[in-house]
Amino acid sequence: MKRLIKYTPQYTNDGAKFSDCSTKYEVLPVLFPDTAGIEDLKEYIREHKIDATSKKYIADKPKYGNHRTTTITHAIQLKETAIKYDKTVLPMYLGLIVLADGGSLPLMESIDNPISEEQASDIFNNQEYGVSDFGENISDEPCLVIESWDFFHEMPLLGYPLANFYKALGIEEYTGFSDDTYRCEGCNKFDSRDNGYTYNHRVVNECVLLGVKCGCYDEYLKENWRERVNTNEPIELSVAKELEADGDIKFIERFIGGMTDGRGGYYDGKSCEEGDPTEILEKLLEDNPDGEYIFTHDESGQFQTYFSVWKIVA
Repeated sequence: MKRLIKYTPQYTNDGAKFSDCSTKYEVLPVLFPDTAGIEDLKEYIREHKIDATSKKYIADKPKYGNHRTTTITHAIQLKETAIKYDKTVLPMYLGLIVLADGGSLPLMESIDNPISEEQASDIFNNQEYGVSDFGENISDEPCLVIESWDFFHEMPLLGYPLANFYKALGIEEYTGFSDDTYRCEGCNKFDSRDNGYTYNHRVVNECVLLGVKCGCYDEYLKENWRERVNTNEPIELSVAKELEADGDIKFIERFIGGMTDGRGGYYDGKSCEEGDPTEILEKLLEDNPDGEYIFTHDESGQFQTYFSVWKIVA
């Protein structure tokens, strides 16, 4: 089936095409069969005495037989226009848009239908309509993760406003996309993927994601830190300070690495030299073949990372 929408592309190079991230549109309570085209649109315009131009739009046939669900197949430009925030005059269209097939929500001609808690649960369990996952974040708040821009369109076009989906989940809006949000496999909670400089998770045992901010990665390191002795794989500074307090390790020196220019760096008001963990470890073991050392990740900026080397004393 196809849905009738009244829409305005926001950019001139979009023509009458539908952009899933910029097109402004109104969902109308009118459905057409899959076979509907320009003549059906013309008939609808005549019956409802809508002021329209003679300009029409017919989409190119999709390559390889694939259709995006948010695809306008046919449209006719109206005489009515819209004004953009910068006072640009934009064309307005009546268009037929392809609807998502299948899923937990039955297609409805009306456009403000409720979504039950059971339907909402099925949607995120089945990862339908652009939804990726749902759970709690590290602040114990509900967290809805979406997969794509389809999320903003597929349910409303089927007759279910997103506000009704949010209501069923007990939230006000989505939290993030799957490429900027991850789930810790230790506590099963969500967090943002990075803080702008470094990831908020670490990978252990080749494929397990453990969170830094939730504390699961630190807990793992406290139990397994000796596996990283005499390697260039670091532990976190917070864990090292606990090990130092327990008398297990002793601080040797701090370095700066990454994109450096020969001037070194400053950490906590103290200067430090540039260094490479692999070279540093090789020199330490050359001077003391029986020695045991471990590195810590102290802090990351946009281009540099501060790290330290510690000696195992217990």
